[in-house]
Amino acid sequence: MIRNILAILSGIVFGMLAIGIFESIGHTLFPVPQDIMQTAENQDTEALFALISPQMLLFVLLAYLLGSFFGGLITSLISKRIMSSIITGGVIMLGGVINLFMIPHPMWFILVSFVVFIPFAFIAGYWL
Repeated sequence: MIRNILAILSGIVFGMLAIGIFESIGHTLFPVPQDIMQTAENQDTEALFALISPQMLLFVLLAYLLGSFFGGLITSLISKRIMSSIITGGVIMLGGVINLFMIPHPMWFILVSFVVFIPFAFIAGYWL
């Protein structure tokens, strides 16, 4: 029981860390336009998302996918149970849902986000 809890916690931490690292890489590859940064305080976030390229958002989805996968992989390596990987994916998805409610995103991004987290954590758990 304790092993499973530690496995899930380790997977969550590692998955969130992976998401942060991949999002940082995405910001390096696709920098935010300077005019967005200058007007961010004065505009609505929906108007700002219209100025952000789809490649930037796709890279964020890739970060979610890889973070869930690596989090599920770490969980599965430690616990040896696929259900623990699914729980890890669910908790990481909860973080993503909170982000989606705090910052308005395009509808296509929201829909695809819901499909990314748990399945890729499951694939990582099933892979081992």
